[in-house]
Amino acid sequence: MTNHKGGASATFNMNKTRHIPITLTLVLVFSLLFANSTFAAPANSEVTSSEIEKKRQAYLKTKKQVESLQKQIYATDQQLSKTFAELERLSDRQAQTQRQLNQIMVEAYKSGHYNTESQLLGAKSISEFLFRLELLRLTVERNIKLFNKYKKQKEAIAQKKKKLQETLTKLQPLLRQSEQKSKQLQQEYTALSTKLKEQQKKKSESLEEPAVTDQSWLNKARAMIGTVQYVFGAANYPYFDCSSWTQYVFRKYRNIELPRTAAAQSKVGTFVPKSNLQPGDLVFFQGTYKAGVSHVGIYLGNGQFISNKNSRLNLQIESINSSYARKHYWGAKRVNK
Repeated sequence: MTNHKGGASATFNMNKTRHIPITLTLVLVFSLLFANSTFAAPANSEVTSSEIEKKRQAYLKTKKQVESLQKQIYATDQQLSKTFAELERLSDRQAQTQRQLNQIMVEAYKSGHYNTESQLLGAKSISEFLFRLELLRLTVERNIKLFNKYKKQKEAIAQKKKKLQETLTKLQPLLRQSEQKSKQLQQEYTALSTKLKEQQKKKSESLEEPAVTDQSWLNKARAMIGTVQYVFGAANYPYFDCSSWTQYVFRKYRNIELPRTAAAQSKVGTFVPKSNLQPGDLVFFQGTYKAGVSHVGIYLGNGQFISNKNSRLNLQIESINSSYARKHYWGAKRVNK
């Protein structure tokens, strides 16, 4: 029994000895197979100059698209500005005509001119009767002309409002496209800048900055035209006055907290000369309804600014060089974080 156990043990040791060369051979083979992969030195992580050039070309292409869209938006701003100005003039004329009509109605009521029977029968002679008849005819004719004038003004205002709505409808897709392209531009700029940083060939500051910076927040401000309504003292969407609206826009889209009133907002930020205005600057006006700074808007670029002006037209775009704006212009402030 002892010899049997010893024989078994010897056999086991012999088998184990035979497996050693095989194991060593397998280890050697696998070492050779994976020498260039598992244990290889890390490859050079630097991107090639052609890859950087591709990124740069994509960046420049998107930049041109953003600039083109922004030019279209600026052109639309000018159309809106002219339409708003015409609409405001027509509204002023209509208000004047309305006052004249009201005055005539009051005078007619007090004098009894529309009591035709008593006016004519009260005449003491034929000549007085004819005079009163002619006076009545002229009065009615004048009133009819004034009413027709009012009617035409009302129709003209309706046409201007229709034109305004058509322009706003065309503006909306431009704003969306510009916002998307602006985001793409920033992403491509960031990607290119990162690659350059990784390679330490250039500093990010030396990369050409976008000609049109991120103006998506201004596009959101433009998109509020037609929804925001002017209510003096109000400060909750969609009801604002001029300064509560600028406060809302800066808080919501720029994460900047502005004071509540136009006068208080004019005291923050850095003063900007009119010749150096940039999109996003706050523009202030004085003496619009009281002494001192009393109105504020946001500069859009290309000579246009947007403001929640009054209860007749609400949020509107107008020229910084209009006679009214020039007369009341106070100055501009640039507010950054």
